[in-house]
Amino acid sequence: MLPSVSMLQPQGTSHIHHYASINKSGASSPIFAEAQALAGGLQWCLSSNLTPEYIFSDCLNLVSKVKGNWHDHSPLSTLVHQIRTFLSRFPEASLLHVSRQHNDKAHSLAKQALRLRDED
Repeated sequence: MLPSVSMLQPQGTSHIHHYASINKSGASSPIFAEAQALAGGLQWCLSSNLTPEYIFSDCLNLVSKVKGNWHDHSPLSTLVHQIRTFLSRFPEASLLHVSRQHNDKAHSLAKQALRLRDED
């Protein structure tokens, strides 16, 4: 599974203006892979001096954990804390859930990345 995260710039919500493909291996579960992708995308925005207005994920469980007060002593909790720290650098940004059926652009990008990876 290759997780995908869309970062939208303030110019509008109808187009993805900037995106990154970040290859991560060793995810122990789909939610952990999604969290890795979200953290990597936020880190990429910081290093690229991009300020997203909206950040979408199709993983409702992850969005709920990041926006809530969830914490335990798992590696996922550590990653969620890292995501919250990155998000604090974007006080105007909104983390939103989008259903998978409405996430076709990110899904297409993930499928394309898988094809490119398989060609290597």
